[in-house]
Amino acid sequence: TYNRRVIAGSGAPKTGCDCAPDVNLFYRWLYISLAVAGATWLSISLWTSGEMPGKVFILSQWAFFGAIALVPKRLDFVGHWATVWLATSIVASLIPGPVWLKAVVGLILAVYMWWRRWDKVA
Repeated sequence: TYNRRVIAGSGAPKTGCDCAPDVNLFYRWLYISLAVAGATWLSISLWTSGEMPGKVFILSQWAFFGAIALVPKRLDFVGHWATVWLATSIVASLIPGPVWLKAVVGLILAVYMWWRRWDKVA
């Protein structure tokens, strides 16, 4: 909330005391775009490896995105999806070892992150 309140400042509340800062759509979409671009760049080596686990990792991230049809808070969902994909791509790119190990660790982390935050985006 510090980022939304101070860095991407918002206007004063129209009624009473509102502690929740406004959502700045420009900065939200800028973050989502940068996170997806970074995740794509980091995980492209898994796709081009030619091994099935690497492709499964990428396809599963897009399958998570397909769940957008099931949630009412779509902008929050897309922001969380971009964060999960970026975080798991960073972890997968830093793990030494074969592609299958990177993909499995990345998928386990992604499932854990979705399990922890599903109530916030659904």
